[in-house]
Amino acid sequence: MAEPASIRFNNPGAINGNASWVKAFPGFLRTQVIGGGNPIAIMATPADGIALWWHLMKRYRAAGAKTVKQIIVRYGGGQANYEAEYVPFVVRHSGLVADTEINLNNDTILLP
Repeated sequence: MAEPASIRFNNPGAINGNASWVKAFPGFLRTQVIGGGNPIAIMATPADGIALWWHLMKRYRAAGAKTVKQIIVRYGGGQANYEAEYVPFVVRHSGLVADTEINLNNDTILLP
């Protein structure tokens, strides 16, 4: 249990396992409730989890969230701490700026 749930469950985006589109996604095994009562999808392989995360980014993009900041705020459900704390954390660790548009077809931008 020393590894984060996102790693243990092959779900690097720690994506909620209760959404119907997640349950229908290839590689979905089941949902596990983790700390704080958060339901995380358990995926069969790391590749399945990465595909799920990429698909989530496509969904966010279709809804208008295209930049680092927009994606993080949407991921956090609009919670103020995601913008105040998580955006600077991601910017610091990725080397990207908050207004960087994440192009899902450009690994140089996408991978950080």
